[in-house]
Amino acid sequence: MTCELNVVKNKLLLYADDSGILVSGKNKQDIEQLLTEDLNCLSQWLIDNKLLLHLGNTESIAFGSPVKIMCNPSLKITCNNLAIKSTTSVKYLGATLDQTLSFSEMAESLLKNANARLKFLYRNKQYLTQHTKQRLVMSLIQWHDYACCIWYKGFNKVLKTKLQTTQNKLIRFVSDLESTSKAHISKEHFELLNCEF
Repeated sequence: MTCELNVVKNKLLLYADDSGILVSGKNKQDIEQLLTEDLNCLSQWLIDNKLLLHLGNTESIAFGSPVKIMCNPSLKITCNNLAIKSTTSVKYLGATLDQTLSFSEMAESLLKNANARLKFLYRNKQYLTQHTKQRLVMSLIQWHDYACCIWYKGFNKVLKTKLQTTQNKLIRFVSDLESTSKAHISKEHFELLNCEF
């Protein structure tokens, strides 16, 4: 059996062992049908080439405006007659994608991790030099802003303010400034952590 993916309408994203199929359509039924067909074709191609699709780790997600997502929150996709789990957010290449691409879930996770690690660093700051503090902040916290130039623009004002507050806390910690919001942060402080000003 020869099976070809409909690459004209659909996009196949491949990165090492992390793959995704993107499908757009005028209605939910068209999208479900296209995804089911492509997933079955992909599964057959993998079997023909002595590879395996791990259906337990396979998820589907519908992207759209908040109104459209409210009306049709999940997709009904099958592969080899097995239902594929529909979810409200997926992790792909380090980014958490939610159904409306607001990236709010990613921001909340970043804030939680950054603030928890910063508390740990403050408890142990007497053992750390400025250089060590800078390295720890960069390695433990700063790497979480992966691809921020893409997802930061979609945040609402509240999330942007929270992220700025946390970034200011990190800069105050590394620069040995007072932990209160009264301590002024200059452009040089931002440059110290390689942050945008």
